[in-house]
Amino acid sequence: MGYHGGFDALADIAHKILRYSTPFGHIWVVITFLLRLFPAATIAEGVYGDEYGDFECVTSQPGCSQVCYNLFAPMNHPRFWQMQILFLCFPSLFFAMIASTVESKYSLAKMRLEKGQDDTSSIYVKSGMADKDRQYVASCKIKQKAAVDEGTADEVVWAPMLRLIYVVHLLAKFLLEVLFVYFLYYLQSFQHPRGTGFLDTWNVPFKYDCRPQLSDNLQLQGNSNACGQAEVTPCWVQRPWEKKLFMMYMLFISLLSIIVCFLDFNYILFKVSSKRRRIRKEKKGEINGLLSPVAEEEIKEA
Repeated sequence: MGYHGGFDALADIAHKILRYSTPFGHIWVVITFLLRLFPAATIAEGVYGDEYGDFECVTSQPGCSQVCYNLFAPMNHPRFWQMQILFLCFPSLFFAMIASTVESKYSLAKMRLEKGQDDTSSIYVKSGMADKDRQYVASCKIKQKAAVDEGTADEVVWAPMLRLIYVVHLLAKFLLEVLFVYFLYYLQSFQHPRGTGFLDTWNVPFKYDCRPQLSDNLQLQGNSNACGQAEVTPCWVQRPWEKKLFMMYMLFISLLSIIVCFLDFNYILFKVSSKRRRIRKEKKGEINGLLSPVAEEEIKEA
């Protein structure tokens, strides 16, 4: 299938999500697939490249450079961002699968009703399946939504619990976004000595002082590690400024995604609360309309 087939699959999933998404949901898809996935899959590899090969330590001890690099970068940054995008897609994939199931169930129930509801002597009607299908079809709401690329209208099926599932998947995305920002900060903390300030942690150092004996790994403590003959092993990082710029870009995109998810959640709450207020107002108007003739008759009788 290759990259072309993989991107086609992602495009199908994105199309399914966009059919049910709010305007902020559309923005999140653009941010994730265009502003984050594409740079992480292309530019990041060029920026970081063979990071271990460019990581030079002043030592003649066999294995010391490997130990220092593992302490400096427990996880490669491009792989971290690729894993981040993978996990962020899970809630959307989950919602897309449920939405597809709802659409299939609605289409099947509607098709069975069109074919068999008029035959009162059929097992379909006598067994009560027709009533269940009729109730399910009645509970679903059909909305017409403009398609993204074709310029036509798509038929979107909303089941009673689908909006709640959308909110749950939105909260999951928000929590994952926040969690991976913390994970990136934690990953950066390995490049600096303990006690480094919050803002300074986001810098990529030119020089890294390797002290395996001070790490939390019990196997490296003491003088039994590969760098045990030296208290400090200086190491030099290749292109730290370039790496910092790209890392700050990815951090900015993550913070932007957090804001978009927060706005999307509030947009859903606003739409739901507005709809409920409108329904209550309509019911109140109907009640007042029913009571007004009764009040007029009472006034006439008085």
